[in-house]
Amino acid sequence: VAIERDLYGSKHPRRIVPLINLAALASRRGDADATALLNEAVDLARTALRPEHDDRAWALTELGRHLYLNENKPAEAEPLLREALEIRKKGSSHPKNWKLPRSEATLGQCLMRLGKFEESEAVLRSALDRLKKGLGDRHRMTLGCAIYLAQTLQRAGRFAEARPLFLDSIAGLKETLGAKI
Repeated sequence: VAIERDLYGSKHPRRIVPLINLAALASRRGDADATALLNEAVDLARTALRPEHDDRAWALTELGRHLYLNENKPAEAEPLLREALEIRKKGSSHPKNWKLPRSEATLGQCLMRLGKFEESEAVLRSALDRLKKGLGDRHRMTLGCAIYLAQTLQRAGRFAEARPLFLDSIAGLKETLGAKI
């Protein structure tokens, strides 16, 4: 990141991806620097990139994910994730484009944490439908999204609907990943 800054200057968009990657590493290590790095990436993406640029959506998504997963701040994450989703909706509509349903799934998880179960369910069902069409029923991303939907249904008290989704998803992951799960 320092080399990129020295080569291109602090406001160059080439710094966004290294900032996001370094933040991911810092987050996994539990470093407090992750939030600052992601905020820097988002600020840079907002000033240096077109509003519809995919790296802008990526930076927003990563900051939002970090806020609700690592800092337990889903209310702060929600507007960032909504902004990222709007950018992704304007992007590629190719059925195998996994970025749009991944953004939907991330927002759906955040909404679940906020107790917005109906909206979470709708967003996750949309993501699940896109993933099934684009990647297939047994792709690990599809199965992961089904688990998020099952968690939302469970937290909403809809256990009878959640159980078959959990069981099918776990069976699918065992088929797909084998002994890795």
